[in-house]
Amino acid sequence: MAAAGRQDLLAVIVSHPCTVLIAAPALMPALTERTAAEGSELLVFPDSDALRALDVITKRRPAIVALDRAFAASPRGAALINRIKADPSLRAPPTS
Repeated sequence: MAAAGRQDLLAVIVSHPCTVLIAAPALMPALTERTAAEGSELLVFPDSDALRALDVITKRRPAIVALDRAFAASPRGAALINRIKADPSLRAPPTS
């Protein structure tokens, strides 16, 4: 049985909205400023660390995954996008 308060902590971690940003380091400051949303945690990864970003994406299931255009158009970016699209656990739940 979980210690008192632990169950609440886990619920906050899982349900806390977040956005994942993957970009070239030179673009990060400007994109971070534009992407930051109030009440949402912003997790920023350099485009050279897409595997770590994917690990976080599969664990945290962010509301938004943002990629800079150059990375999205690259073979590594396309592979990441295809991997995310292929994972049924990352699909948005159907709306009624």
